[in-house]
Amino acid sequence: MSGRKNILQPYAIIADGDMSNDLVSEPTNVQYLDRLAIQLIWTDSPVGDFAVETSLNYNPLLNAGDWTAYSFSPSPAATGAADSIFIDLTVTSAPYLRVSYTATSGAGTLQAYISGKMS
Repeated sequence: MSGRKNILQPYAIIADGDMSNDLVSEPTNVQYLDRLAIQLIWTDSPVGDFAVETSLNYNPLLNAGDWTAYSFSPSPAATGAADSIFIDLTVTSAPYLRVSYTATSGAGTLQAYISGKMS
């Protein structure tokens, strides 16, 4: 028996983000997906920390909710040079996800993408 799987086509959640400032993507609805991929690509020499945050109570109508960061070891960070990070979330149970960047110093431009599928 063959069934249709849910997928989230790759798309930009942050486009040309100014990394001299803090950034937060719009929330993405990831309900019915359990394998997610996030790619972060930046230019120049920013220094700061990334977080992948999730929410169980986000309300899109009110654009409000509580957000909790996933724990990664090591934590994803920009360390002063152009680079990229690929984050593979193989299991997630929360319905909403977003990416944030907390700037420390330097500057750069961030492109962030998300994709997902049901296993």
